Amino acid sequence: MTTTTITLPDPETNHLEQRLVAPRGWALDLAWVGGASALAIATMLGASLFGALAVAATSALIGALIGACAPLLLSRRVRRVPVLLLLAAGAGLGANWGALSAVSVAVASGSGVGWIRAAELGATAGLVVMGLFWLPAALLRAHGRSTRLARIAALALSPLIAAYLVVAF
Repeated sequence: MTTTTITLPDPETNHLEQRLVAPRGWALDLAWVGGASALAIATMLGASLFGALAVAATSALIGALIGACAPLLLSRRVRRVPVLLLLAAGAGLGANWGALSAVSVAVASGSGVGWIRAAELGATAGLVVMGLFWLPAALLRAHGRSTRLARIAALALSPLIAAYLVVAF
């Protein structure tokens, strides 16, 4: 059985290390994606203005913290990265991020949404948004390209994800 892998350029000749392991870039990307997508999803799910802003701020903060740590997954020790591992890492990271953001706001605000339901909705939204953003962003960053299009795509998909959540839950 063969495993599909992505071969990254040699870091010594292509400044790969600087592009992939820049915590500031990842922190900004994930703060934008987390905050804006959480705001869109919370608004479409009918959250109050305070609730939507609170979950967006919480998601942006958690995104910045995750972004600061994300380069550890892509350090120079990594030469060949299995695609499935990157996809699973992005989806798992997003599910936990979404659940943590949603639960923290639900508990702190005392909203009518129970923390278990908030965790389900947040985890689903986070899994989809981050699962779709993580791999393209890592590949764009590895090749020295801007991650702007990956951020825009993740943000554009947020209302569709919210619409699915409204129907599904």
